[in-house]
Amino acid sequence: MREGLFEVLIYIPKTNIYLNEKEINHIPYCVAVANEEYIIKVNIYRDLITKKFPMNYSRIGLYIDNIDVNYWKRLDMSECEHNHNINCVTATFLGFKKSDNELKAFIFGNTMHDDSNSNNNSNNSTNNTNNTNNGIGIIRVDIFEAEVSQNKT
Repeated sequence: MREGLFEVLIYIPKTNIYLNEKEINHIPYCVAVANEEYIIKVNIYRDLITKKFPMNYSRIGLYIDNIDVNYWKRLDMSECEHNHNINCVTATFLGFKKSDNELKAFIFGNTMHDDSNSNNNSNNSTNNTNNTNNGIGIIRVDIFEAEVSQNKT
């Protein structure tokens, strides 16, 4: 999904493809591939008219199904201002942070519900068609303008 100078892409490394986006009622959707690992890429573009990035520094947070992936990315676009060959900077999210050294890959769940495998249907969101607050299948990106601060110690 691209909105102005910001873009969010879902990439499937196994097949080397980006998921196609469809818009329904002005809401962007991608069709998930069950059990496939995916990566989220956030692009920030240079404005083609002003030749500037929207900010010098940014902090980018990612939430999958309303769960924070537990690490934020920082992008420094100040160095790109003088290099007009760079029209885009990218933050790549590979999975959920489990520890300082370990990530758990993003993997699409099965998008179809199978009643034959469940004895307790009361816990299934398919039984409550009005339940829109469960956050399943939602990717949210927060982008903030940042600044460099000096550590006074």
